Amino acid sequence: MPVTPPPMPDTGTACGKRSASTAAPDGQAFNPACNEGFLGARLADLVCGDMRWCMVANTMLDLRWLLSACPDLARAGRMVLVHDKCTSRASLLDSAREAGIADKVVAFQPHIPDPKFFILEYAAGLRVIVTTANCIYADVHTQTQGLFHQDFPFHEGVAAEQSGDQSFGEDLLQALVAMGMPPTITKYCADLLGHVDFSSARGKIVASAPGWHSGAGLHSWGHMRLRACLAAAAPWPAAFRGSPLASSLGAISERWLVQEFGASLAAGRCERAAGSRFTGSWGGELARRESVMPHLKTYCRWAAGPAGTAEVAWLLVASHNTSRAAWGGLELGGTQLFIRSHEMGVLLLPEVEAGYRSSSHCAFRCTGLGSAVTSPPPHLPVAAPLQQQAPRAQQAQQAVQPQQAQQQPPQQQQQQPHRRHHQQQQRQPALVVRYVQWSPGTGQAASLEAAGRAGPAPTLRVPLPLPYPLPPRLLAAAGARPWASDVCFPGQDSRGRTLPQQCRRGRDLLVWGLCDTEPWSDILASRGY
Repeated sequence: MPVTPPPMPDTGTACGKRSASTAAPDGQAFNPACNEGFLGARLADLVCGDMRWCMVANTMLDLRWLLSACPDLARAGRMVLVHDKCTSRASLLDSAREAGIADKVVAFQPHIPDPKFFILEYAAGLRVIVTTANCIYADVHTQTQGLFHQDFPFHEGVAAEQSGDQSFGEDLLQALVAMGMPPTITKYCADLLGHVDFSSARGKIVASAPGWHSGAGLHSWGHMRLRACLAAAAPWPAAFRGSPLASSLGAISERWLVQEFGASLAAGRCERAAGSRFTGSWGGELARRESVMPHLKTYCRWAAGPAGTAEVAWLLVASHNTSRAAWGGLELGGTQLFIRSHEMGVLLLPEVEAGYRSSSHCAFRCTGLGSAVTSPPPHLPVAAPLQQQAPRAQQAQQAVQPQQAQQQPPQQQQQQPHRRHHQQQQRQPALVVRYVQWSPGTGQAASLEAAGRAGPAPTLRVPLPLPYPLPPRLLAAAGARPWASDVCFPGQDSRGRTLPQQCRRGRDLLVWGLCDTEPWSDILASRGY
């Protein structure tokens, strides 16, 4: 009989109310069932509590709305806002003055930023949130998004190099350093992350940074970083197929999509499947989100299971859309990668989740119930101590120096040391984790099967709230057209409505400066929709 572990405080995974791996911020005007359990996550439940310091990075950052949605932010000791040209520094500071927090807000605009994340410092530890949503009202309340979040404790009298694999923190720091922030901010980030224990991380950072990357840095960024992580993971059977799923497409060619990006998605000995002829429809029925437009940038490998179920080999939740600008394009015979934008994502792997479930930091929380380090829940075996790792590859003083070489041609770029965790052997956990796609009518909690039934080790089946059908339904077979945000569709939509003429320029549909308490239906009515 499967054994269901008791509910654990949600420490991380991408989604919502229970420990799973992808979720969507709640939609105001839709079926309430689409927000049940881990199908919906309120940003106010994550960006909360007594924050000593916080960093908010986003392409579209409406501070007035964010403060109304997450009022605890106004009480943070210091706030760093990383924004794009879509949001002016002046407007952010005006909103800060309006809220009476201008004296503790710093706004910074790096070169072509598109990462979407929160880093929150508490007295007990650090919370990292990576999301696909822009920080504006419409993205959070009217679209299907995804997010990953996890809390990490501070080191307790143990040196970082002696407390397990710290690669999650090192990769996060490298991505922050690449943004070229002022030295004082970069130094604070380096000092802060250096005091955090990331040994229980539930995923791996997959980031992008603008510039030319070659040598040891070739596999540190973009789709080559994803390729390296998947190649180092345990191989999956040939039954696992490719299913790159993203809600937005940039400028791409089928050659890049199939031969280059598809090769990275196929790492780990899986069948390669990518290309325009594989474009699938949204669906959304599994999560009752048929009418909740996706802005969900996820990528995964799946295999068909019994009774229409699907098993997932890995899942990536990221800010990357499907484009060369976000993921990078290989040059000079594959020896150099060129990327145009900053991006941030988290890759979920079963063996990494197994390490988290067996960790003494499992269920750690910075805020609320369970804020102290807790023991693993019953039924979950405790893994053997982690092997001692090599010293940190990047010290705080080195991190302070801006890495201008990342935006210089390769002949001026310094070679980066090869990433330590690419060379490490995968440790064998005492627990086997299998990701499965959640389906309506089934439980949202993970279930445990005893050793001997599913294999030589206990098997924990972790449901993921993926709202789209697996296998995907191909658009070509249905004779449908893909959605596009920059195209004016004539006539009526599926609800019998016509887009008002004044809204057809696209930009007018972006709502800025709203408060979280304003009903979406009233907003549409005020714009004649």
